[in-house]
Amino acid sequence: VPARALVEESAPVIVETRDTTYSVNDIERFLGDVGMGWGVKVYGKMVQLQALLTKSPPQIPTLCAYSDGVKTAQKFIYTDAKKTDTHAWWDGKQKVEMGDGDGSVNVRSLGWCGVWERESQGVVKAVVFKGQEHLEILSSKNLVDAVVDFVRGMDGDGNNGDGNSGDGNYGGVNTGGAGVRGGVEERERGMGLKIEHL
Repeated sequence: VPARALVEESAPVIVETRDTTYSVNDIERFLGDVGMGWGVKVYGKMVQLQALLTKSPPQIPTLCAYSDGVKTAQKFIYTDAKKTDTHAWWDGKQKVEMGDGDGSVNVRSLGWCGVWERESQGVVKAVVFKGQEHLEILSSKNLVDAVVDFVRGMDGDGNNGDGNSGDGNYGGVNTGGAGVRGGVEERERGMGLKIEHL
């Protein structure tokens, strides 16, 4: 579900039926209409968590990595389906409108990494991979390299700045200078870290 803070102004429709539409601002109504009233409480807790995450960027060095360039569902259309006494409209034929994302999360929600990076004054570093699916990215060597270089770039106080000598390029993924390759041994000794590739 897209974070409300990202879509307050436009609130795109995510479900369209013959009789009504639902945007990200109508999730509670949607859950009630499809007979999942219990989900309203769960969704409420998720919204509270989203509010905490979107209120302000993290105040500690954070690498926020995601992928785009993968077809991702952005709208579900049920305009051919009609509610009857025995069938609900969502039991009918469904059309899915695709957009950009990581195959699970749409690019509008993934874009929060960029918001954090802009607002954090260098505390958050956003890394965008191309064409990797939501879970696939976790086992990506490019991600491991980006994480290792990000950690190696932290000084003894846990700060990660852009004044590093890395090229920030991970298999064609430009991180805007997040990569750190020079002075690694000195930084590791200063932080008491030993970092190895997985």
